[in-house]
Amino acid sequence: ASTKLVNDLWAYRPSSSAWTQLSAAGASNAPPARSHAVAVWDSEDSRLLIFSGELSESPFQGTNDVWSFALAAGGTSGAWTVLATNNSACTVTCPLPRYASQGAWDGAAGTLRIFGGQNSTQSVLSDSWTWTPSGMTTGTWTNDNSPTQPAGRAESAMVYDSTHGVVVTGPGLSLAAGNVGDVWAAPSGHGAWQPLPVAVAPTPPLRRLTQWVWDDAGSVFYLYGGRVASVGAANDLW
Repeated sequence: ASTKLVNDLWAYRPSSSAWTQLSAAGASNAPPARSHAVAVWDSEDSRLLIFSGELSESPFQGTNDVWSFALAAGGTSGAWTVLATNNSACTVTCPLPRYASQGAWDGAAGTLRIFGGQNSTQSVLSDSWTWTPSGMTTGTWTNDNSPTQPAGRAESAMVYDSTHGVVVTGPGLSLAAGNVGDVWAAPSGHGAWQPLPVAVAPTPPLRRLTQWVWDDAGSVFYLYGGRVASVGAANDLW
């Protein structure tokens, strides 16, 4: 059976232990249905940002559009705004269409940072870009042109470490070596990627499609689950 992609948006509130639908599936004013998108919270303008994603599996089709969702008073609804439309010909002034990219909100710089992903031929990408908002309805892309960087990566996770002022990407699907477990950091704003030291053992089994978060209070990253080669879906926590 073919996979059905959706474009609904929901909020979960721990205070009430309840889900609230903010935007219904099939809403005409919402981003096209997709999977493997980047979703971050823009803490400067209090809105959700969505970048890229997989619009179709047959054939594979990515996108490079940027959308925002701003909550209305009361927090039970809101409005979508397209900040950058999909541009399949764009390669110099914006990231080419992709899916399974890594992204994080750079809180110190007030920008969206993205790295890698996969293109429509499923090739893994290795470029770094920064999206800088310009008001509430648009923004501009800048290619970071880092002299050092991770090998191309997709289906990984990227977070902003506010304690050290860096964005960090970790385990995922690499350009040439399959699943990898190395960890890289880039400073807030613009700056070169640098590998972070990782002890030889113990280490998580190599994986992709994983998730991780940064804990400010504990000064630690938490990595959960993913897909491990020859094993399948995992539920381990590191």
